[in-house]
Amino acid sequence: MRLLDRPLRPTMAVMMGLALACGESDGPSDGPAADAPLDGTSAAPAESEPEHRLQALVATSGEGADSLMAPGGRWSPVGNAIDEGLLLRLERPLRLTDLSVTGCGTESRWRVYVNGAQRSQRLDVSGTVTYDLVAGEATPVRSIFLKSLGAEACLREIVPHVEAGPLDMGAPRRIGGSVSASSILAPAPAYDAVYLFDQRADFGWVEGVDGLGVGESIEVALDGPVELHALELWNGYQRSADHFAKNARASALRVSMDGGAAIELAVSDEQGAQRLELASPLTGEVLRIEIAGATPGTRYEDLVLSELRLWDATGPIAVTPSNAEARRAALEAQTRDSALAGVLDQAFEGVCDFDGRRTLKLRGDHSFVRYENQEMDDTQVIFDGTWVMTDAGAPWSDIRFYGRRHTSTVDWNPYGGDQVRDSIKIAGGKVRIARVADLSPGAWADVVGGEKAIEAVHGCLDAGGQAELGARGAIVVEGAAVTDVMVPNRG
Repeated sequence: MRLLDRPLRPTMAVMMGLALACGESDGPSDGPAADAPLDGTSAAPAESEPEHRLQALVATSGEGADSLMAPGGRWSPVGNAIDEGLLLRLERPLRLTDLSVTGCGTESRWRVYVNGAQRSQRLDVSGTVTYDLVAGEATPVRSIFLKSLGAEACLREIVPHVEAGPLDMGAPRRIGGSVSASSILAPAPAYDAVYLFDQRADFGWVEGVDGLGVGESIEVALDGPVELHALELWNGYQRSADHFAKNARASALRVSMDGGAAIELAVSDEQGAQRLELASPLTGEVLRIEIAGATPGTRYEDLVLSELRLWDATGPIAVTPSNAEARRAALEAQTRDSALAGVLDQAFEGVCDFDGRRTLKLRGDHSFVRYENQEMDDTQVIFDGTWVMTDAGAPWSDIRFYGRRHTSTVDWNPYGGDQVRDSIKIAGGKVRIARVADLSPGAWADVVGGEKAIEAVHGCLDAGGQAELGARGAIVVEGAAVTDVMVPNRG
């Protein structure tokens, strides 16, 4: 009844989940298009509101992404910026033509993905540059992901363009608040209620009681009063279709404000965003959402809600959980005297390059991402999700991954277009990590040449290289999900 072998985050075409690894992961799922024309025409917005609004503006790490939609903003990833990124997901597809990007004065390099597909032209930013999104023909755009190619990255402003010129587009309005839940599936860092408001539909809250979770609830204590007109919900485990089907989903919710009478809302059993309208608005500062009905999963009873947004009369509101920073501080304290000291938010790459690049990043918000580019058969693998520490011993520290593995292979066809084969599978499990410098000579010899030698380095490393790799800050990662010897990528 655990989620270990079930959860996995979006990525439609391989790169769609770059964020998140935002993660990716980057990232977040696009979800279904809104019921509106592709040109984004809609009812007139309220005065002072932007004509169009992003559904999400989410970074794989770091604060300040929301500020980039106006002059004076600033965003940088936490730690090493390699493979970190920024996802813009629109409420509805728009025919965007260009993207103006302003850097922080020092040059940064980016890979651009539009609707999940990688663009061949790189984006190099120092001052302000304009990137052609369509190569001559406007196309409906639902998402843009910018992935950093260097160790340093900083952006100040992003402005989408349509044929008529710059587009007035705002990030989701935000309000602070603390988020709590009546129960959380263990381990709590992998399934915390704060994931409901992280703008990443592939992470979510999982209740922790026996049965389908009917009666369990979350409470959001907002920093100010809100007149609630609707909820926008990503029901179930949105990380993949497999996760969605295997886990329980809500079929009804009860919503109340400040302890008042509850309104019951029916919930559709479908992936993607759905807007749940209240019969009459609720006003208050403490929002309570209770599971009033549930649809069983095909394998697990644990009920999952992936993402929430609030709507008032003006539009959507994103909540910024105040307890998210406390979770990061707790993880840093937990890893301080372990083999993971100095590892969080750093980019690592495989020492041996037999068949393409392999990377790993453990983030301080409990998310992770691993990329494997297998050049021989033109395959890319993105393994991402959440991780928790289970043992802080020395020289080895134990962690557990809860994620999905997205594999994309391009099959060359000489008589037609190349064919892309995609698969998303639930993945995870136990992994142990040690710093190469902390291993005994015997333990290092076992890593590179003993009976349990790591296949990823067999024939590439020998026992004599321990001192050099130790000085470079190398780590050993050993487990069914990931096995490698890796060094920090300094860019």
